[in-house]
Amino acid sequence: MTSSKAVQERRRHRRIPRAKELAIFAYSDARERPALARGRLIDISAGGAGIRAKEPPPTGAIGELRVQFIGFQLACEAKVVRSWNDGFAVEFADIESHIQTTIDALPAEPDDGAHA
Repeated sequence: MTSSKAVQERRRHRRIPRAKELAIFAYSDARERPALARGRLIDISAGGAGIRAKEPPPTGAIGELRVQFIGFQLACEAKVVRSWNDGFAVEFADIESHIQTTIDALPAEPDDGAHA
């Protein structure tokens, strides 16, 4: 089994490529000071999201993620599960089922290169 196949089998939710929405992750830094990570979605699922950001938060940070979509705003508690030099991935905590359904219904909008 390839590593990407193993990752796919671990995923519970379909990933939807999105590149137009801005995301704001509010959290407390290591000194318990308020901090913000701003970026653009890479993808989203009913279980989490990938975000491209110049200054990503550290792995393990817990905070609130806000993303404005056309027709609704996502605002939920999330935990950073991976962080790299130009982005991070979060896992949602206790997201409401109607929001999961709304996310699952989003159309794919992959990066067209205009938001580099």
